[in-house]
Amino acid sequence: MERNLKVSLLLCCFIVCMSTGFGQTEAQKLLIESSRYHDPNGLWEKSKVEIKLNEVRPGYPDRKTELMINNKTGRFVMHQIREGHEISFDIKGDKCKIKFDGSTPHDTVAIKKFNLTPNRARVIRDYYTYLYGLPMRLLRDGSIPDEQVTTSRFNGSSALTVRVTYPPNLGSDIWYFYFNPQSKQLVGYRFYHDEEKNDGEYIILENEVSIGRLILPQDRSWYTNNGDELLGSDRIILED
Repeated sequence: MERNLKVSLLLCCFIVCMSTGFGQTEAQKLLIESSRYHDPNGLWEKSKVEIKLNEVRPGYPDRKTELMINNKTGRFVMHQIREGHEISFDIKGDKCKIKFDGSTPHDTVAIKKFNLTPNRARVIRDYYTYLYGLPMRLLRDGSIPDEQVTTSRFNGSSALTVRVTYPPNLGSDIWYFYFNPQSKQLVGYRFYHDEEKNDGEYIILENEVSIGRLILPQDRSWYTNNGDELLGSDRIILED
């Protein structure tokens, strides 16, 4: 009985420590706070999210994109109007369906021009689910945040900053994530392939919208770290 009592007490202490954040680093606490800001009900991992985008790329026609992300079932669907054509990717597990103007693509010219391959479809899925899953995904998926939070300037304002890396099998880029010091809202991020060369890009997040009960940035703009060249921008379009 005494041994069981000791085990119970230890278990209670463990639960209390976990609930009060004992043992968490500064960065982990900030990421938790920011995730609670953007996803207060913890829905990202267990609900279906639908997003409509207008995507602008300098020198190219605007793209209209619709996304359906369901992390609970592992399904991702993208419908996109691109240069007058409708492209769709539907991925669940190892299955990938690709449509071009409503049919399975057979035209080798179109397949090459629009990169209509399963590998490309999975890259697109990973791209959108990562970006629109921030900052929630920084609490999982192998992210390795530095322990300390620093303060730096981003987009003309002071920001709390967390440096994040990943295991070699997930990528070698170095990321920096920037948060509003008061609200803990994610306001942007930056990545480098080689930090000493100042390559890579930074992304500014502006405005915010409610998608379901998620709070997401409405406007997202990409710039080069070297030269501040605008690479593109996305805007979430709300239903009328």
